[in-house]
Amino acid sequence: MGRAEEVHALCKDISAERDERKSWRVFLKKDVSSSLSGFCQTRMAEAKLMREELHQDKQLRRRELAELLSEYGRYRKDAGKDLRKQLSEYRLQNKKEIDGLLSDINDFLSEVRALTKDRAGAVGNTLREFGEARRKNAKETKAALEKSCLERRKDVYRFLQNCRAEREECRKAWFTLYAVKPVLPEQPVERPEEAAEIVEETVFETPVPEEAAAPEGVDEEEIKERIFAYVNSHPQGVKLTDIELEFNIPRIRGGNLTRALIDEGKIAKEGLLYVPLRKED
Repeated sequence: MGRAEEVHALCKDISAERDERKSWRVFLKKDVSSSLSGFCQTRMAEAKLMREELHQDKQLRRRELAELLSEYGRYRKDAGKDLRKQLSEYRLQNKKEIDGLLSDINDFLSEVRALTKDRAGAVGNTLREFGEARRKNAKETKAALEKSCLERRKDVYRFLQNCRAEREECRKAWFTLYAVKPVLPEQPVERPEEAAEIVEETVFETPVPEEAAAPEGVDEEEIKERIFAYVNSHPQGVKLTDIELEFNIPRIRGGNLTRALIDEGKIAKEGLLYVPLRKED
């Protein structure tokens, strides 16, 4: 066979397969359309049946709901009647109890008023007795005070008479002493030459400042470090006298050491106080 025949045979085979496919597609379309039409018919029928059943169920539910509402209305009326009846009974009962309580309260108040009157009478009697006793005690106290005042006056008068007599005696004794002239012993009179010699012999020595000698076994740097630590331990500041008393050194030496610390930038001076060096400084 030649190439043309082979191609012709293949074309026939392809056309035959194409026809078969077309026929198969037509068959499938018919089958699917028939299936869909049957499904739609069954679906419509079932939907119709369901609508009918729902309509019937709705009517039944409405009837049941109407019956329930009617029964609820009857129950509500009956319950309202029962509640109103119970409320009326409770009101009557509470009214009786309240009337009984009010009568008891009125009785109690009448008893309290009676007791108050009795207590008021007793208190009035007690107050009158207390007033009478107080007036009586006041009279007795007044009489006793007047008596004691008279006695005190007599004592004061006697004391004044004694003072006058003693003053008169002192006056007489003073006059007698003033009339007597005292005899003074004779004192040697110094000559001017002797007084000048005594003045020349007196020599006034000027105080010599104490040398700033360090304590035994302690050098200058150690004392400076101690002073620096002492000033830092007192943020409010210390005076030169405090440093002098603390380290038992002369004031001149303490001033020199503190000035050296200020020059080194370790401490500062504010007025008369030596204070630690602050951060902003």
